[in-house]
Formats: sequence, structure tokens, C-alpha cells
Amino acid sequence: MGKPASNAMRVCGHHFLASDYFPGADQKKVKRLKLTAIPSQNLPVRQHDKVLSVEAKEKQEGRSRRREKRAAARPRPSSPPPPFEEANLANNDAQKDNGQNEDDAAQSNEEPKSKDVSCQRDPSKCDCKMTEKPKEPKPVVTVVDVLSDKEKLKNFTGLHSFELLEALVTCVSDLIGDKKDKKEMCLKHRIILVFIKLKLNLSFTSLSILMGVCRQTCSNYFKELVPLLRIVLETMISWPDHEVIRSNMPIAFKNYRNTRIVLDCAETPIEKSKCLKCRILTWSNYKGRQTAKFDVGVAPSGLITHISQTYGGRASDKLIVNDSGILDKLIYQDAVMADKGFKIEQECLMRNLILHRPPFVYQKKQMIRAEALRCAEIARARVHVERVFM
Repeated sequence: MGKPASNAMRVCGHHFLASDYFPGADQKKVKRLKLTAIPSQNLPVRQHDKVLSVEAKEKQEGRSRRREKRAAARPRPSSPPPPFEEANLANNDAQKDNGQNEDDAAQSNEEPKSKDVSCQRDPSKCDCKMTEKPKEPKPVVTVVDVLSDKEKLKNFTGLHSFELLEALVTCVSDLIGDKKDKKEMCLKHRIILVFIKLKLNLSFTSLSILMGVCRQTCSNYFKELVPLLRIVLETMISWPDHEVIRSNMPIAFKNYRNTRIVLDCAETPIEKSKCLKCRILTWSNYKGRQTAKFDVGVAPSGLITHISQTYGGRASDKLIVNDSGILDKLIYQDAVMADKGFKIEQECLMRNLILHRPPFVYQKKQMIRAEALRCAEIARARVHVERVFM
């Protein structure tokens, strides 16, 4: 049987004769078929109507012969013995067992039995109890066991010493309080898990293999400890004095020695939210996807001195700077170095601050020589904040 016909099916015109159409039809217009027209040209050949060539027949016969030979070579399942033969075999086995029991009894009078002797007879017919030693579980080796020196600890977690790790464990345990820790992993191992995730950005599935726990457990530990570590680590971001900054001023800032802070914004890709409003707030035209945006400020020496809260990728650089309040920490005649996206001229002017920013081209075709040299000098100095993001 062929494929059932439906109203949506169409037949090509190559399958009909010229006499199947109504006569006098214009060739440029659509031709109409007669009601009695039946496709008769260029029809597909069915499988059982094909005429095989001599070579194809020989190949088909050869395959059938080889199939028969393989079937004949296969071992056939043996048929079960008749009932009377089973009874005879059972009697013979019973007689053999009786003879063996008598021989064993005779040998038992001569030689003492050994507790570790294994039974040499058929286990299904033996009454003795064979004891097997339980298999010892293999020890699970995790990545924590590999962190034996400072170099490995730094490569995996970013922490430069074990003393710093122990200090973090102490501070986080103080924040947790006297709650009974019934977690599968100890607090130290959980902190190592969080820093490995932050340093290497491995998936939770990979972390579960390295730490010897399931994926959901790794995710729960990470979400639980990140807010606590933020409370502990935010105290390490200090605001240095003028003397400290000037004593560590790099050569690239020789023409901008009044610079107190170098500002720049960083964006981190995030997952797309199901909420339409959240998608709009987190969409970044610069990155072309949903991002989380925050402002980072460093001293001329490269020391991180300011990190703002996280905003959506739609937020502008000016909004983040004004909302974070970083300009209020600066004093009279302090200088701020920023990129072209920081349009904070009015804010700096109101606070008597100096803004070092690359010049704009506006409607000019190109910069003049002085502007190009100034742009290159600021770029050589601003590279310090870019190194922080790497």
C-alpha cells in the first residue's frame, strides 16, 4: 500500500501526458487536468518490481549462503536429560558424597583441621561456612589533599598563604556563631571551594568531582559563604592617605601627580532572567547581553581602594559614580582619572576636583598634536586599573 493521499498533496506535471490536459489552454497560464487523468509517466519503481542485474543477483546469493553457514556453525542449546537420567545422576552424586565424607572423617583423625582451609568441593553441596574478608573502601582523594604548599594554594584559590586561610576560617566562624555545624564538609574546605570557584570559574559539576560531594551541595555552599566572605573581606579595602599615594607614585603619573584615584567600570556576564523588567535593567549595549556592572577605583600604585555595589548593565558610569559617593571622599584639588564614558565634569567642578580624561574629537576630523600626546599619556597611566581586571 502506498502513502495515503491528503488534500495538501500535489503531483508534478512531468507525470502526466499532454492529452491529460484540457485542449486550447495557454502555455503561460495554469493548465487544468481532466477529471479522468491518471499519472502514468516517470513513475517510481517499487522495490519488488526492480530487475536485478547478474552481479547483484550473485552478491545476494552469496550473502544468503554465508548467512546459512554462520547459522549452521552456531552451537545449539543442549536439550535437558530425561527424568530417569536425572535420577541416576542424583544417586551417583549421593554415593560419591558419602564416600568423600568417609574419607574426610578418616583424615580428620590423623590431621587437625585448619581454620583457613577453603572448601574444595562444590559450594552448593557443601555445609561449611566460607568466610570472606570485607573489602575496604578506597580512600577518596580530593583537591584539598593536593594543596600541600603555598604555590599550589595560590594557583587554585588565589590566597598567598595558609595563615590567611586560617584567619578567614576564624572570622567566618565568628560570624556564624555557636551554631552546630552539621555540614558534610568542614568550614575550611567550604571556603577553599568558594575561592576555587572565584579564581578558576569552574562549573559546579567540576567542583563536585574535585571536592567529592554532589553538585547541588557545592552550589549551596557557594551561595551561603559568599555573603559572609564579603563582610569579612570588605574591611581589607582601605583608603590610603596622600603621603602613602605620593610615596608609591609610578613614573607614568609624573605629569599627573595630584591623581588620587583611577576609576573604571567592569561588567560581568550573568544569566538571562525570566522577568522582563530585570532583562531590561541588566541589558548592556556595550557587551550585547545581560551583565552586572560595578565601579572599581584604584590608587596610582594599583592598590584597590574602592568597589561599588552591583548594578544592572543598563546603568551608566555617571550614575554608578554619583550613587556610590566616591567623589565625596576626595578633598580640595584632588584629581580623578577616568575614561571618556565618565561624564562627571559638573560633579567634579562642584567639589573643586580635577578630572583627567582623554580629550574628545567631537566634530573635528582628528586631534591636534597636543591632544594626541595627552591622550597617550593618560592611556599609559590608566592601564593600572585595567591590570586589576585581568
